[in-house]
Amino acid sequence: MFHRDLNTFTFNKTEHLMYSRRAVMRKVSYVLILLAALQCAKLLFFDGLNSANVALHVVSTVAHIISFGLCIVLFRLKRFDIGKWLLQFSFLSFVTSAGFLWQADMGLHYFYLIALFVTGFMFNERETKFFIAISALNITLFLLFTHLNIHVFSTSDAYPIVTMLNSAILGLSCFACAWIVRRMTLSNWKKAQNFTQSQDNVVYKVFPERTAGSLISLNNAIGNSSRKSGAQDLMYKTPMTVVFMDIVNSRTYENEVGSNAYAQLVRDLFLRFDDVVRKAGSLRIKTQGDQYIFVCELKEGKHEARVCRTLSLIRKMHLMFEDFTKDTGLALRCGVATGEVSAGMVNLKRPCFDVWGQSVVVASRLEKSCSPMHVHCDKRTYELAQERFFFSPPAVWNFKGLGQTMTYHMALAS
Repeated sequence: MFHRDLNTFTFNKTEHLMYSRRAVMRKVSYVLILLAALQCAKLLFFDGLNSANVALHVVSTVAHIISFGLCIVLFRLKRFDIGKWLLQFSFLSFVTSAGFLWQADMGLHYFYLIALFVTGFMFNERETKFFIAISALNITLFLLFTHLNIHVFSTSDAYPIVTMLNSAILGLSCFACAWIVRRMTLSNWKKAQNFTQSQDNVVYKVFPERTAGSLISLNNAIGNSSRKSGAQDLMYKTPMTVVFMDIVNSRTYENEVGSNAYAQLVRDLFLRFDDVVRKAGSLRIKTQGDQYIFVCELKEGKHEARVCRTLSLIRKMHLMFEDFTKDTGLALRCGVATGEVSAGMVNLKRPCFDVWGQSVVVASRLEKSCSPMHVHCDKRTYELAQERFFFSPPAVWNFKGLGQTMTYHMALAS
């Protein structure tokens, strides 16, 4: 689950399972409200009932409708444990009171058997004893009302022992079917939960924490939100340090060794870059040919430390580059800009994390105007890192679309 206020992401192992149970129980509560209303509507077809009986029926129906409605509220508030017990006792109370109020064989006792299947959704594997206890209570009430229908409410049954035996077999058969359905449902839910968790772990590794949490939350609630609003939820503004790195003299080296050999060298180099970038808490955005782009999100109160860590990472990557491309004539140049950017995903069909904003444009211009073996930084990066890194005197560049921009060079120590 993504916590928007805390900007943190946590995965609850039972979240998918509990959400499914809440959804099932909430829909069952709606059905029971409709059932209670229809049960009360049967009064219109009976003329022999006195006003006292009608009043009792109406009071009982209204009380149970309110109780079922309270269950819906509890499920929506994620009070599942309280809601499931209230729903159980409300249903038992509703069917039992209706059976005594009608004082006739209306077939209401068969609802106890239907409750066996619903009860299976309420309890997890650790609560099997509660499922068995509630099921035993439902079967007992079913047999009790069957007995009352034979000996009290109706006298037309010629074979009471056979009827009771058949009712007992029916109750046990329904319990066995409910047990099998419950086991299969819990097994499938567990598989779905494990699959969802593995998917979420992959998403969490590929995308930043904030975007991963939003993407998973959007996927869980895809039926409740439109695609347009969902895409907007995956975009946000945040301060970042944007780094553009490019390999210089690549054309000459590619002509010497061939395009395949050069492509393999760049691929292996970027794989090493990916490893150190990930360990440093940064994120690679993309690669374009021999250009490598990554970002580091600046957390509140730690801007200076994060920028310095990024510059140290750039130096480390430069040393790796020198060791990996020894005697090739290749060089590395780098542009760094710090500022607020827009980040996230726009296309949900092919999700890809990206960043936009003036700082991205500045970093690109700085990289293109950078001298080999140097880091070209903007003013904000310089202000945050000047106490720990050595920079050249400021220079003013006139970048296209940006105007005059003050920049600083930081030497990459060998």
